[in-house]
Amino acid sequence: MIQKIEQLMQEISSLQAKNAQEAEALRIKYLSKKGEISQLMNDFRSVPADLKKEVGMKINQLKNLAQEKINALKECAGEASASSAASASNSASQSANSATASATSAASDAESASAIATKVDITLVGAVSP
Repeated sequence: MIQKIEQLMQEISSLQAKNAQEAEALRIKYLSKKGEISQLMNDFRSVPADLKKEVGMKINQLKNLAQEKINALKECAGEASASSAASASNSASQSANSATASATSAASDAESASAIATKVDITLVGAVSP
């Protein structure tokens, strides 16, 4: 069983994923309820008592390694997709900034017109009142 754990540790250390879907597939393969590590945990029941401590520690190391590696792969895949999305977002943001500047200018003009109209109303109201 220790050989199987060490084999899986080497396998997990060399894992690579091109995108988030591949990283998720690896998570399912190794860390899910029916994954490789869960199967080892089930087999752990049949380990002789004198080996349980050593095997248990190895399984925990394997599980931690798998979680860290898969999380790192997800982060890398997320950064890669985020940089692609960021460049697309920058183009959209520039267009939006231009539109916002136009809208702000129009809003400023509208506020000025509203302020002038309010002054006129106040002046007229004051003129009518005795």
